[in-house]
Amino acid sequence: MVRPMLVLLAIATAIFTSTPTVAQMVCMNHVEVVAKLKDLHKEQSAAMGLTASGRVVELFTAKDGGWTLVQTLPNGMSCLISAGEDWVETAPVKSSKTSALGSH
Repeated sequence: MVRPMLVLLAIATAIFTSTPTVAQMVCMNHVEVVAKLKDLHKEQSAAMGLTASGRVVELFTAKDGGWTLVQTLPNGMSCLISAGEDWVETAPVKSSKTSALGSH
């Protein structure tokens, strides 16, 4: 319950401290997002996929069940889509294609 409240607090802070055009989402450079999720929540990239519009959607998870969903634009800016608790792994989907996103 604490994690979603922290994410909401971060979003509210961004809304009230930024201009209206930037206030819609919490966004920053992808390198910064990865570092903050690792340092603050012990989360690592667990899965990713490429959208039809060329954006990367990435799931970060922690051993304690915390998770964050991030969308990265082609220019390297990443925006937090959602976050929560109690993430549970299920059987992975096997792909016959080689991923353009790299190996995981």
